[in-house]
Amino acid sequence: MYDGQINQKPASSHEPSRVLADLPGFREDRRQFAVRTLPAVPDPKETKLENSVSDSPIMKPERPVGIVGYGTYIPMYRLPSAEIARVWFGGGRGPVKEKAVAGLDEDTVTIAIEAARNAVNRAEIEACELRAIWVGSESPPYAVKPSSTLVAEALGATPYLLAADFEFACKAGSEALQSAMGIVGSGMGEYAMAIGA
Repeated sequence: MYDGQINQKPASSHEPSRVLADLPGFREDRRQFAVRTLPAVPDPKETKLENSVSDSPIMKPERPVGIVGYGTYIPMYRLPSAEIARVWFGGGRGPVKEKAVAGLDEDTVTIAIEAARNAVNRAEIEACELRAIWVGSESPPYAVKPSSTLVAEALGATPYLLAADFEFACKAGSEALQSAMGIVGSGMGEYAMAIGA
C-alpha cells in the first residue's frame, strides 16, 4: 500500500495496481476511462447466432456497396514450373504448369494500369468519376513514389481523388478493396478502385 513515500515498493509482485489505485484521484480517472472506451464483454454461453458479427454495426457501410466492374492483366511471357523447380529444388515439377512473368518493360505499375483500364471499360464509367484509387502490392517498383498516383494519372482520373498504396504481403489487394468499400459505403464517392498487383 502507498503511504506517501515515493520510493516504496509493493509488498508483492501481484500488487503494483494497488499502489497506483491508492494514489489520490487514480480510481476515478481509471473508472471513467474504462467506462468510456471498453465495451462490455458478452457471456459466451448467452451469445446466440443472431448476435453474430453479421448483425454488428462494426465495419458495415452506411449504404449498399457492390462491384460494378473488374479488370485483369496477365503478362505475356511464361516460365515453366519445371524450370523453377530445377533452379530452386534441383528438379521435379510443381502443381502449376507454368507461371506468368512480367516482361522487361513491365512492372507493378504497368500491370495495374492495364487492369485498371479494363475495369473502367467493363464498368462503363469515366475514370474521372473515381474518387479513390488504391493499389495493393508486395512488390512496388519505387521505394518512395506511390504507384497509385501513376495509375490515376495514366487513367485520367486526377485531380479529384484519393490515392494510396497498400503493402501487406498477399493481403494488400483485399485491404485496398475494403478501403474502397468504405469510401463508397460512407457516401464520400460513387466509385472507388482497388487494385492488387
